[in-house]
Amino acid sequence: MSEKILKTHIYTAVDSARLGKEERNYGYLIMADGHERKRQGYNLIYGSRQRAELTAITQALERFDTTTPCEIEIHCEDRSIVHHATNDLKDKWQFKGWKNYRGKEIADRDLWERLYRRMENKFQKITFTKGKHKYSRFLREGMKFDFSI
Repeated sequence: MSEKILKTHIYTAVDSARLGKEERNYGYLIMADGHERKRQGYNLIYGSRQRAELTAITQALERFDTTTPCEIEIHCEDRSIVHHATNDLKDKWQFKGWKNYRGKEIADRDLWERLYRRMENKFQKITFTKGKHKYSRFLREGMKFDFSI
Protein backbone atom coordinates (compact mmCIF):
# COMPACT_ATOMS: atom_id res chain seq x y z
CA MET A 1 0.00 0.00 0.00
CA SER A 2 1.44 3.37 -1.00
CA GLU A 3 1.61 6.28 1.39
CA LYS A 4 -0.93 9.05 0.85
CA ILE A 5 0.53 12.36 -0.30
CA LEU A 6 -0.64 15.30 1.78
CA LYS A 7 -1.69 18.31 -0.31
CA THR A 8 -0.94 21.50 1.53
CA HIS A 9 -1.13 25.22 0.87
CA ILE A 10 1.01 28.00 2.33
CA TYR A 11 -0.37 31.54 2.09
CA THR A 12 1.93 34.49 2.85
CA ALA A 13 1.45 38.24 3.19
CA VAL A 14 3.43 41.35 4.15
CA ASP A 15 1.89 44.50 5.58
CA SER A 16 3.66 46.95 3.26
CA ALA A 17 4.48 46.92 -0.45
CA ARG A 18 6.67 50.05 -0.20
CA LEU A 19 10.16 49.78 -1.64
CA GLY A 20 13.26 49.96 0.52
CA LYS A 21 14.13 48.62 3.92
CA GLU A 22 11.83 49.27 6.85
CA GLU A 23 10.12 47.49 9.71
CA ARG A 24 7.55 45.10 8.27
CA ASN A 25 5.04 42.66 9.65
CA TYR A 26 4.65 39.38 7.82
CA GLY A 27 2.54 36.31 8.25
CA TYR A 28 1.85 32.87 6.88
CA LEU A 29 -0.98 30.38 7.01
CA ILE A 30 -0.55 26.65 6.38
CA MET A 31 -3.64 24.64 5.45
CA ALA A 32 -3.78 20.93 4.67
CA ASP A 33 -6.43 19.94 2.12
CA GLY A 34 -9.22 17.82 3.50
CA HIS A 35 -8.23 18.51 7.10
CA GLU A 36 -9.06 21.11 9.66
CA ARG A 37 -5.39 21.38 10.55
CA LYS A 38 -3.95 24.80 10.07
CA ARG A 39 -0.99 26.67 11.43
CA GLN A 40 -0.15 30.31 11.24
CA GLY A 41 2.68 32.55 12.26
CA TYR A 42 3.31 36.27 12.45
CA ASN A 43 6.45 38.24 13.09
CA LEU A 44 8.23 41.55 12.56
CA ILE A 45 11.41 42.05 10.53
CA TYR A 46 13.53 44.96 9.39
CA GLY A 47 14.22 44.66 5.67
CA SER A 48 12.77 44.74 2.19
CA ARG A 49 9.34 43.44 1.22
CA GLN A 50 11.01 40.52 -0.55
CA ARG A 51 13.02 39.62 2.57
CA ALA A 52 9.88 39.67 4.71
CA GLU A 53 7.95 37.43 2.30
CA LEU A 54 10.90 35.03 1.85
CA THR A 55 11.19 34.80 5.63
CA ALA A 56 7.50 33.92 5.89
CA ILE A 57 7.90 31.22 3.22
CA THR A 58 11.00 29.64 4.76
CA GLN A 59 9.56 29.70 8.28
CA ALA A 60 6.39 28.02 7.08
CA LEU A 61 8.34 25.36 5.15
CA GLU A 62 10.53 24.65 8.15
CA ARG A 63 7.44 23.54 10.08
CA PHE A 64 7.12 20.53 7.76
CA ASP A 65 8.67 17.15 8.48
CA THR A 66 11.12 16.61 5.62
CA THR A 67 10.35 12.87 5.41
CA THR A 68 6.58 13.14 4.95
CA PRO A 69 5.53 12.99 1.27
CA CYS A 70 3.55 16.10 0.41
CA GLU A 71 2.73 18.55 -2.32
CA ILE A 72 3.03 22.15 -1.18
CA GLU A 73 1.57 25.05 -3.11
CA ILE A 74 2.90 28.42 -1.95
CA HIS A 75 0.59 31.38 -2.57
CA CYS A 76 2.88 34.41 -2.59
CA GLU A 77 1.90 38.00 -3.28
CA ASP A 78 5.39 39.04 -4.45
CA ARG A 79 5.58 38.32 -8.17
CA SER A 80 9.37 38.57 -8.30
CA ILE A 81 9.75 35.84 -5.67
CA VAL A 82 7.49 33.53 -7.67
CA HIS A 83 9.41 34.33 -10.87
CA HIS A 84 12.83 33.72 -9.30
CA ALA A 85 11.74 30.59 -7.41
CA THR A 86 10.28 29.15 -10.61
CA ASN A 87 12.93 30.26 -13.13
CA ASP A 88 16.24 31.07 -11.44
CA LEU A 89 16.55 29.25 -8.14
CA LYS A 90 16.83 25.64 -9.25
CA ASP A 91 18.45 26.08 -12.64
CA LYS A 92 20.75 29.11 -12.41
CA TRP A 93 21.74 30.70 -9.13
CA GLN A 94 23.32 27.78 -7.29
CA PHE A 95 25.40 26.95 -10.38
CA LYS A 96 26.62 30.55 -10.70
CA GLY A 97 27.74 30.93 -7.07
CA TRP A 98 24.46 32.63 -6.05
CA LYS A 99 25.11 35.56 -8.37
CA ASN A 100 22.70 37.32 -10.72
CA TYR A 101 23.28 37.84 -14.43
CA ARG A 102 25.43 40.92 -13.69
CA GLY A 103 27.76 38.85 -11.47
CA LYS A 104 26.54 40.47 -8.24
CA GLU A 105 25.54 38.30 -5.25
CA ILE A 106 21.77 37.98 -5.10
CA ALA A 107 19.92 39.83 -2.38
CA ASP A 108 18.73 37.70 0.54
CA ARG A 109 21.03 34.85 -0.46
CA ASP A 110 20.66 33.17 2.96
CA LEU A 111 16.89 32.84 2.52
CA TRP A 112 17.13 31.75 -1.12
CA GLU A 113 19.57 29.01 -0.11
CA ARG A 114 17.19 27.80 2.63
CA LEU A 115 14.36 27.74 0.10
CA TYR A 116 16.53 25.88 -2.43
CA ARG A 117 17.37 23.17 0.11
CA ARG A 118 13.66 22.65 0.79
CA MET A 119 12.84 22.50 -2.92
CA GLU A 120 15.49 19.81 -3.39
CA ASN A 121 13.76 17.51 -0.87
CA LYS A 122 12.69 14.33 -2.68
CA PHE A 123 9.63 13.92 -0.44
CA GLN A 124 8.17 17.35 -1.17
CA LYS A 125 6.97 18.88 -4.40
CA ILE A 126 6.80 22.66 -4.08
CA THR A 127 5.03 24.95 -6.54
CA PHE A 128 4.26 28.67 -6.48
CA THR A 129 1.18 30.74 -7.32
CA LYS A 130 1.57 34.51 -7.57
CA GLY A 131 -0.63 37.40 -6.56
CA LYS A 132 -3.12 38.24 -3.85
CA HIS A 133 -5.06 35.27 -2.53
CA LYS A 134 -8.18 34.54 -0.51
CA TYR A 135 -6.29 34.84 2.82
CA SER A 136 -4.47 38.12 2.12
CA ARG A 137 -6.92 40.19 4.18
CA PHE A 138 -7.08 37.57 6.96
CA LEU A 139 -3.29 37.58 7.34
CA ARG A 140 -3.08 41.39 7.32
CA GLU A 141 -5.75 41.57 10.04
CA GLY A 142 -3.74 39.08 12.12
CA MET A 143 -0.65 41.29 11.82
CA LYS A 144 -2.40 44.04 13.76
CA PHE A 145 -2.23 42.09 17.02
CA ASP A 146 0.80 41.95 19.29
CA PHE A 147 1.74 38.29 19.77
CA SER A 148 4.82 38.98 21.90
CA ILE A 149 2.85 38.97 25.18
